Amino acid sequence: MEALNTFNFNILKSPLFKLTLGDKKQSAENDDNTAFFVQRELLASVSPEMRKHIENGMKEALNGEMVLHDVDEDTLQRFLQWAYMKDYETSQSTNPALLLHAKLYVFADRFNIGSLKDLSFGKLTSILNEHANPDHSFSADVFTAAKYAIENLPALTERLVDHLLNYIAQILDNVCDLPEFEELALAHPHAAVALVRLARAEKPPLIKGSATIPLSGVITPLGDVVGSPSTSLPAAAAFASAFASTDPNWRRQGAIMCNPDSPPAASLLRDQLGRYAAYPRRH
Repeated sequence: MEALNTFNFNILKSPLFKLTLGDKKQSAENDDNTAFFVQRELLASVSPEMRKHIENGMKEALNGEMVLHDVDEDTLQRFLQWAYMKDYETSQSTNPALLLHAKLYVFADRFNIGSLKDLSFGKLTSILNEHANPDHSFSADVFTAAKYAIENLPALTERLVDHLLNYIAQILDNVCDLPEFEELALAHPHAAVALVRLARAEKPPLIKGSATIPLSGVITPLGDVVGSPSTSLPAAAAFASAFASTDPNWRRQGAIMCNPDSPPAASLLRDQLGRYAAYPRRH
């Protein structure tokens, strides 16, 4: 009721503006892109960036249409629900909840919508706080959300990426065998390095800022994790590749470390990472 009490109904009298989903993949699959018609004044009131597109006197403003690339229908629907009601629901979403919140956060970052960023961040972190000991299915969703955030936000220090990496660092010894972990480490070596450094209890983390999850003494030594029988060799090679690209002491042995078919790879990782990322074992 609070949203209704503060809603400016005069906005509904303003002309309509067309938001069109213009993703190239979607365009190839569908002759007609999905379009939504929204009051101009509503869009301008919630987003300074959208106001520029609506009032700039250029093609978009003159045509009364803005084409949104890299935005799916589910995300746009939740944004519009929030624009009218100042909240959104996930019950009928086609995305996993964590990914939906991450996509809305990225959308809000792109269009400079601070209150939507805060809302989506709060919803995502509330879910993480409810899963101190996640199963593999939930962990996979975390990696999917983290990968999306890393690929669509400007830096690892961005608070959503920061929070997701801190969460993964807390559970790192339990998720190293997941294919989603391998995918993240191979695609984003800098994030893999950040995870290792976040998991170290004896030195400050790489990422500064809103690290809200205590890491000290929580994770077993990463050298043991990566070198353990339960960790696949591609995952070990992914971490080796990450460190080979960032640590000069590793570059000399890059050919061995970055070859997933090399027998010495796991042993080398166990020895090197055991020294590099030494921290207390979990008891």
